[in-house]
Amino acid sequence: MPTIEVASLAPLVRMDEKPVCIVVDVVRASTSIITMMEKGCQSVLLLGSLNEVEAVKSAQPSLLICAEDASGNTAPSADFNPSPTEMEEDFLNGKQTALCTSNGTKTAAALRDGGIDDMLIGCLRNAKEVMRAAVSLAEQKDKDIVIVCAGREGANVAAMDDMYCAGVMVEEAINLANDKLIVRDTALMAKHLTEIYPDGYTALRTSESARNMLKIDKDIDLQYCGEVNQSSVVPIINLDNNSDKMLVEGTKKSMII
Repeated sequence: MPTIEVASLAPLVRMDEKPVCIVVDVVRASTSIITMMEKGCQSVLLLGSLNEVEAVKSAQPSLLICAEDASGNTAPSADFNPSPTEMEEDFLNGKQTALCTSNGTKTAAALRDGGIDDMLIGCLRNAKEVMRAAVSLAEQKDKDIVIVCAGREGANVAAMDDMYCAGVMVEEAINLANDKLIVRDTALMAKHLTEIYPDGYTALRTSESARNMLKIDKDIDLQYCGEVNQSSVVPIINLDNNSDKMLVEGTKKSMII
């Protein structure tokens, strides 16, 4: 029977056990990836650092670069920033993009470097569907599940908003698994956070991660990121065995189960 845990940061994942991992950076990377897919984006190349942006842009000039600086605004050399409320279908439909954020893409890179090969992208907006996919995948491959929070400050400090999101996902997994899931203490701790706040927006706005968003007048992003179960898109991180590339492709639930 698979277990479910929550890791507040990537280094806490027991990489040698190769669990199914759901990467969570609810404000805003994981929410932005799902929104890109909903707007018709074909794929998203994840970049572990801003140092990779120039090289990728030079090698693939047609690639749209989505990247933020430390304040959350558009990074130099980027075409747009990870604000999901600013993403337009006319701009993204049929396009290939690359994404670099302060915490989320770094977390995915850390898991890749640790040998994790089953990675999904989750947020509040796709909580039920990503956990449906994760539970199914764990059962098929006889693996455990770890929800991996990206955190803050370069993925070095735990973040309450990601932990709250993880708690919502744990609740969804419990409901979906029909008593076929062992819930570990870290998952229960995250789940208890959902009992403190009346809704996702309130929880996110209370977090330290909200400070940057409010500084750049992006309360609307917090509202959007705080909405629960609005999407059936389940982004999967595909790894290239011949390189360090991490390519995200979106799929509907009916295609992954």
